[in-house]
Amino acid sequence: MTELHEKVTSYSVESAIPRSVESERALLGAIIISPAIIDRISISPSAFYDLGNQTIYSAMRSIGSRELDLVVLGEVLDRKGKLEDIGGQAYLTGLINSCPTTTNYQTYERVIRDTSTRREVIGLCEQLAGAAINEKENINDAISRAVSQLVQSARPKGGALPISHYLKMLYEEVEERAENPKEIYGLETGLADFDKITAGLQQGEEFILAGQPGTGKSLLAFQMGCGMAKNGHAGVVYSLEMTGVAMVRRRVSAISKIPTYNLRSGVDMNKRWDKFLKAFEKMERLPISIADASDWTTLQMRADLSRLKQQENVKWFVVDYHDLLADSYGKDAIEKSAYLSQQIHGICKDLDLAGLVIQSLNKAGYHSTPTMANLSGSTRVMHTADHIAFMKQDEKEENIVHLIWDKVREGEAKRTMKLVKVPGYPAFESYMSDKSYNDYTV
Repeated sequence: MTELHEKVTSYSVESAIPRSVESERALLGAIIISPAIIDRISISPSAFYDLGNQTIYSAMRSIGSRELDLVVLGEVLDRKGKLEDIGGQAYLTGLINSCPTTTNYQTYERVIRDTSTRREVIGLCEQLAGAAINEKENINDAISRAVSQLVQSARPKGGALPISHYLKMLYEEVEERAENPKEIYGLETGLADFDKITAGLQQGEEFILAGQPGTGKSLLAFQMGCGMAKNGHAGVVYSLEMTGVAMVRRRVSAISKIPTYNLRSGVDMNKRWDKFLKAFEKMERLPISIADASDWTTLQMRADLSRLKQQENVKWFVVDYHDLLADSYGKDAIEKSAYLSQQIHGICKDLDLAGLVIQSLNKAGYHSTPTMANLSGSTRVMHTADHIAFMKQDEKEENIVHLIWDKVREGEAKRTMKLVKVPGYPAFESYMSDKSYNDYTV
């Protein structure tokens, strides 16, 4: 029995204990650099192996993201008599250099959580082994305790909650909206028919916009983003294909009624300068951020959106477009598209953001009315999306594009609206037979 006990307890030798002090330091450094990160993670101080790092993390939690910085952290630890114990101000400063990039904070958290769970399991196994060796111990009670504690150790983040929790959330939502009822309860895009059909883009849901080449998917997506921003809803556009300047140029052209040719060439701009400035000022007031780098990954995007949600209260984002995201995953494009779709949907749900994602079609969808089966990539794309709509050029009128729904999360699919290309300018308007499109305004 002694030999067995020695074999089991040998796992607690210092060199064999699962730990990653490097990840602990990197996470603490990330929090110092970007304090909002502390609101996005859920590990407890006890998950840290290093006692000094436990102390620092506890102090960070007590300070909170709004007031946390290197100076405040040092002062709080000093008042508690802990600053010298953890290595002084020099150790805190060194944590910043221990963080290669703040965008990997979730990875650091995952490693810390994993090693903590492994240490906990080893400890429980030692306790159970000790109970098995001690014949005076009730072994059945010891097994029951160990199983219960192991289940607790394996409980996932965001584990199941009683139905009453969600009923309470529903009650509060309905009560709040009953006090201020409105037909458009989502994020208004400014396109009347679209908002009527969808009640606005919904936070927590992914809307896929696909369509035939040349129908204006990017143009429509950015216009909808500007519409949401005009209605007071801040958001972000990840433009992986087009430059940010090109995007705003087209929108300024639509607002000012100055053709993009003149904006690009400068021809006749002197006599149009007042119109340009008025449109420029309207755009400048919109709460929109634009990222036009071509190498965004979904992990980087999640971190960036978490930051902007904290700092700017963003409520929506646009991805232009899905297939250009730079994640390296899977052996082929099919596996990669399935992964991307799952990650983007997770961002919408976890961060409570409305996601408008532009998706390409396979060749079969170019010359017929597109359906979900015509989305490029994995079939997982159509399963994870909450809403899917397609843009299709009208067969008779060049300035008419049909927006056709093929999937909605709640309500009836197979709905259609007409979009009119505003003559002479890069913009769309809802089709209304009694409206003059030459009078287009934002």
